[in-house]
Amino acid sequence: MATTIAQLQAALDTLSRDIASTLKPGANVPGPTLAALLVRQNALVKDLSTMQAAGASKLYYGSSVPSPQLGTDNDLYRHTGTWDEYQKVNGAWVVRLNLRGASGTTPQKNVDYFDGNDGLDGNTIVDQKYAPQTADNAGYKEGDQWFYTISLSSYERYAHLNGVWRLVFRKAETSTPPVSADTQAPNLTFTVPASGAVVPVGSQLTLTVTASDNVGVTGLRFLNGATGALLGQGSKNGNTYTFPYTASTAGPLSLVAEAVDAVGNSQTATVNITVQAPVQNMLPVANAGGDTSVQLPTNQAVLQGSGTDTDGSIASYAWRQVTGPNTATGLPSTVQNPVAGNLIAGTYQFGLITKDNTGASSTEDFVLVTVAPVPKAPITPPAPRNLSISSGGIPSWDTVDEYQSSTAYEIEFVPSA
Repeated sequence: MATTIAQLQAALDTLSRDIASTLKPGANVPGPTLAALLVRQNALVKDLSTMQAAGASKLYYGSSVPSPQLGTDNDLYRHTGTWDEYQKVNGAWVVRLNLRGASGTTPQKNVDYFDGNDGLDGNTIVDQKYAPQTADNAGYKEGDQWFYTISLSSYERYAHLNGVWRLVFRKAETSTPPVSADTQAPNLTFTVPASGAVVPVGSQLTLTVTASDNVGVTGLRFLNGATGALLGQGSKNGNTYTFPYTASTAGPLSLVAEAVDAVGNSQTATVNITVQAPVQNMLPVANAGGDTSVQLPTNQAVLQGSGTDTDGSIASYAWRQVTGPNTATGLPSTVQNPVAGNLIAGTYQFGLITKDNTGASSTEDFVLVTVAPVPKAPITPPAPRNLSISSGGIPSWDTVDEYQSSTAYEIEFVPSA
């Protein structure tokens, strides 16, 4: 949580109106009520003077050592566990003092206290009939109060700051109308993420809200709605507050933004989202097509590839030649249906791998392409013809039929009738 000088000044203005309303003429103010107002004013004045003296633009509070990325040079940070006060110098947080101070000595009864109860010394409040002078600066410590009573209805209050008395409040003779207490809570809208959103585990979210208030928003923080754990303080840009958050656990997630204004009114806004566990990607399936054949002189074949992916889409194809009597042209290829060329007689094997839209690869599928040789030309036999043979030593035959096959002539003797 961070406080600016402008916010401290606004809070002091509001407190001044509260004091003026409480200490109106004739009012019978109980001691605890007056003390609460003075303590509140004293704290605001001390913070304001500390920031002005240090040249700080913001005063941060936190329960751990300040992050190196927090704040700018001269800013202040108060550790609410140890009450070490840091100042950022040349980009690094440096401890400058401890607000609890060094360990003191044991108080002595009737010297340091008179009520029988041991305790720490507090600030001194004096009531005088004159304003403090330079000579009155000595003998007082930081935060002491000096009331200069002018009349029954007017006074001045001084605070001892940085070794001198400073006027911090003046009650005039004229009465001031009571100022009604502000009860209006800030207006708050959660814009990112949208309620009902579904995000994957590990998503880097920028929690974003818009917040406004009639007095002024002084702080905004983000919480886990289920556990109440603090996620972090919102970074302000106009009326927009953001905080980086990583959705690291799967399941329902409730996110709460809480805004507080200058008088303590608060408002919350909640969004409920779902953080989804990673889904196992299904691998694509490659299909190289059915085995096929061609016959020379046709010396090329179109490969019929395809792929399927049940949870996405096919993004790429990769063909290669696995075996074959020679190296076919057109391979390797990244087109779905490549043409394998320059084929000769024999058997070729081609493989196909597909990838899906996530980059996952399929197992390789194969196809065979058989190339048959050029067929031999058919031989047509001649028509039969008759031959006359005359020989005294050969039985009497009238004709011989002659046929031509692919390799030899055959002679058939046909006996005469």
